[in-house]
Amino acid sequence: MIRDLGAPSKSPERDKAVASKGQAQEGRPAGESLETPAGLTSASIAQLQRFAGNAAVSSLLTRAAGPAGPRPTVQRDDVTLASGHTVGDSAGASANLRADVLVAMDRLHQIGSMDDAPYSTERAQVAALPEGALRPDQIPQTRAALARNRQAILSAAGSQRALHLPLSGGVGAGQSNDKTDVAAVQDLLHAEWFLTNESYDRERAVVNAAGAAVDPGAVPDTIAGIPRLKAGILQGTPLHAPIGAGLSGPRAAQEQADIAAYDAAKAQHDTNRTTLRTFVDDGFNQRHDRMLKNSTEWVRTNRIKIYPLTPTHDSAARAAQAGKPAGAAYFSYPTGDLMSPAVYYTRRMMGETPYDNTNVNLEDSTSVDGFQDAGVIAIMQSAIAQGRQYFWSVLRHELQHAADFHGAADIDGYKTEFRAYWLGSREYDAISPTRLVHHKGWTWNARQYAIFNNLYTSADYAYVKTAWDAEDALPRAGRNFQRAVVDFWRPVSVNPSNSLRVGDFYSKLTATSHADCDADTRATPNANVAALRVSAMALDRNDRRDVWHNLEMARAIPVHIKSRVRREISRILSL
Repeated sequence: MIRDLGAPSKSPERDKAVASKGQAQEGRPAGESLETPAGLTSASIAQLQRFAGNAAVSSLLTRAAGPAGPRPTVQRDDVTLASGHTVGDSAGASANLRADVLVAMDRLHQIGSMDDAPYSTERAQVAALPEGALRPDQIPQTRAALARNRQAILSAAGSQRALHLPLSGGVGAGQSNDKTDVAAVQDLLHAEWFLTNESYDRERAVVNAAGAAVDPGAVPDTIAGIPRLKAGILQGTPLHAPIGAGLSGPRAAQEQADIAAYDAAKAQHDTNRTTLRTFVDDGFNQRHDRMLKNSTEWVRTNRIKIYPLTPTHDSAARAAQAGKPAGAAYFSYPTGDLMSPAVYYTRRMMGETPYDNTNVNLEDSTSVDGFQDAGVIAIMQSAIAQGRQYFWSVLRHELQHAADFHGAADIDGYKTEFRAYWLGSREYDAISPTRLVHHKGWTWNARQYAIFNNLYTSADYAYVKTAWDAEDALPRAGRNFQRAVVDFWRPVSVNPSNSLRVGDFYSKLTATSHADCDADTRATPNANVAALRVSAMALDRNDRRDVWHNLEMARAIPVHIKSRVRREISRILSL
């Protein structure tokens, strides 16, 4: 039984307004067809209409119908937006303006009159066009959606997106017409003046007396109000009542609780973004840790993207449906990085079975604090909650991987992790870098071995153990990986302070050759040499010191530059 929430406030003005509201933009009824002369299709008639006008088409159709037939009425299929401009079949200086078409498409998609695929395709095409009026034949999917918008059907998806009114199924011809859904739509139509007081009272009694589903033919005024409601939404007419007002029954409590949890997750995500942005700005503004300041500069200039990840409100259920029963679902990735506007995720509405995991990251475990990929660092809410110092250590660590130009071999992977732990996150600073220890048949310094042992015993770096153990049976002289690990006793890095400027200099250096130096003259500078000069001049005092005293740089410089160019760059570095 549908609980009667009490009739919304009624007024004579409502009854006067209902008859006309939404009617101004009504076109021909959905599904109505016209007799067409032989050889002409509806598409060719529409084309004739655009170029010859309604009168010519009407005359043609009248001749086809014969003298005894009724004279058909031909009407352009347009909608007039709040701007006063039209979108649809008509052409002209103020018709189908690109900005208006995009607005209409968004609203048609929102209300469920334009499906996802045609919306995505045609919207991208329209967005790529220059400003100005479009031809009607450039927006066929939009014009088709205008016709569908006049159908007396309100889909569950459209109701949720456009009205925040959750339905278990559609209402209207050919829909499920669940009793509670029809009652909710009646309440909304009445509150929005699309259903008169008299019609509301009469047809609400029909709904209350119905079984689980309502025959739409028994509530004609309710059904007739649906296209008027959709027309108002398309035109941009403001609603009288708060969006989603009027839902009743047990479904309301369940769905509204889910909406509240979804909104809370989005609010938490906004908080996480604000917190993380504060961490970045604080790191950039402090003066005591140069590596930290340089690392935050990568984020602020979008050289690397930071993604704050927040659990979805239905995290466990989403992960389970994706085959990760012990996992979690987070948003927003891969869009919505920290320096861009916030992006959220799609809530699963009642009646939908699969989750839309667009912009959702699914993890196998709830214990993951983040991940790093090329140009990307993702930070889960659990890591953000550990505070600023923890985030700073993660940032320095992960940025060293991006800054050190490491290779792809196992030993390169080991070295970049060794550098990141020693220089970046600094978990082992309390362990002596000078005290010698003996393990696994080799001599190490204590901090070096502590970092190695962490990598060797961790499943996250399994390749280290695999490569090390593979050489245990070899003669000592043949243990190339082990020897390289032991010899890497301090964190030599081409860019030890994560400086963008040092990284740019190294990139320009390795792009330059001796042949470039030979070709460079004052009259005709070589492009690679010129770029190297610019990058060298951009180095600040600390950067120049890093380069000047850097073993990796010292090895690279003579390989790539020589003679006059090398002397010139050396002078810049020694400033």
